[in-house]
Amino acid sequence: MRLGFAVKVLGEGGLPSHDARRWQSGPHLRHSLEALRAVLGYLARYNEAQAMPLVEEVVAGPGRGQDSSFLLELTRSVYPAGLDALLGRKLGGEDPGEASSAAYVMSQRGPEQGRGLIEARLARWRKEWVGRAGELDADGAGEQAVLQRMVEVNLVEALLLGKSWKMSEAEAQKLGRGCVTEACRQRFPK
Repeated sequence: MRLGFAVKVLGEGGLPSHDARRWQSGPHLRHSLEALRAVLGYLARYNEAQAMPLVEEVVAGPGRGQDSSFLLELTRSVYPAGLDALLGRKLGGEDPGEASSAAYVMSQRGPEQGRGLIEARLARWRKEWVGRAGELDADGAGEQAVLQRMVEVNLVEALLLGKSWKMSEAEAQKLGRGCVTEACRQRFPK
């Protein structure tokens, strides 16, 4: 990826100007991602319009399983408004891992409006799977079924643990009573 801006960020200390590691030392991708998060976080604070396409490119690129950790680190100091659109697309999409990741990031760092998006996604998921829970709960269910089963658990958990909103006890119990899968009923007993 080419960042397209000067990597030596003069406004803040502590940001790396280059990666001096050599391949012989077996560098870990984690270090490169940490440096990238720091630079993109800085850019998002001061030029969100330029930062968001780069953030989307990183999230869509290789290492997609690290979306939530990348976005949580990125949003540690700033939650760019443009991130809502990206997370909204991931939450509403068909990929169960991306939907779970987006819900978690929204619940931990996003604004209160994220609650409505997560509730709508949960309602849509439950409507789709209410008569087909047996497919997800079956012994020996494939990887996709397991991921789909966990979407319900992750969406409910995101709603219950949201930092920008508070659910009442009655709302929490209603979420638990609405569980479609056995995994959700075990995690959130009535």
